[in-house]
Amino acid sequence: MARPLRLAYEDALYHVINRGHRREAIFTDDKDREEFLGRLAVAQVRFNLTVHGYCLMGNHYHLLVGTPDANLSRAMHTLNSSYASWYRARHQLVGSLFQGRFKSVLVEEERYLAEVSAYIHLNPVRAGLVNSPEAWKWSSMGHYLGKKPPAKKNELTLAVTTDEVLRLCGGRKNYLAIIDEVWARKPDAESIYGANSLLGDEDFVDEMKMRLRAAKEGRVEHMPEAKDILRNDPERVERAVRAALGLGKETTIARRRGDTGYRLMVWALRRHSALRLSEIGARFGIKASAVSELVRHTDEMALSDKDMRKTIADIATILKRPETVK
Repeated sequence: MARPLRLAYEDALYHVINRGHRREAIFTDDKDREEFLGRLAVAQVRFNLTVHGYCLMGNHYHLLVGTPDANLSRAMHTLNSSYASWYRARHQLVGSLFQGRFKSVLVEEERYLAEVSAYIHLNPVRAGLVNSPEAWKWSSMGHYLGKKPPAKKNELTLAVTTDEVLRLCGGRKNYLAIIDEVWARKPDAESIYGANSLLGDEDFVDEMKMRLRAAKEGRVEHMPEAKDILRNDPERVERAVRAALGLGKETTIARRRGDTGYRLMVWALRRHSALRLSEIGARFGIKASAVSELVRHTDEMALSDKDMRKTIADIATILKRPETVK
């Protein structure tokens, strides 16, 4: 059975939730949480995510994210799979870490962004872990209180955007009042998660349903995320890699151990084109499993290598531009 489509479009806003398999822990200590936030920071740079908020609990997490590039599924798949691999290796576990595909709720920004943000920050209070949201270290509440310095997207530290929420509710004092109101009201699930994963007024829900019907008619071609991949033919991806690295046409990109051009060419073909693992491997004379391992290792490198993160971001930026190279 084909998986249901996730509705994706530019500048969409999502409340994302994922839980541990059988509701088991996905964070056992501070090191796990720090690792997850580091990987979220890398995903933010790589996929150009706008992070409006987050809260890490023991067996689940909440994110409030915007997608300027209509790429939520790719971003979350990369984040979840890379963290799960790291977690299993660290704790010597096998099997699935997460219960399945993440849940995402499309949120109408103007009416519901502030309330969903408040709900997310109240998670540890509802769980009885702390008496107030600001007492929980592993959420973005500190950013909303101005206690955590802002970060830039090209840094490893996660950049949390508080401006939109504070603008919509009229400032920090009013935001704190909304948190108190949401806590007192104790909203039911539908007022936070919406109906059919759509949270908004009737006009918003109707528009999203129309978009979803259009997406189903084409299944692949009507999904913005899929169209991005399909239009990036391998030659265009190679030109983007060369431009990002400053390599001229006379420089051969071939299989060489430790060669950055080779590494990023394999990575970019996997991440930005529709080529299969075996097809990428055939271009360089390596097995599909070697392609997968090289791509995974490159993602790992980006966690600690600032230059690698920047180059990866540059490749994505170049591919978004209308191409003028013949």
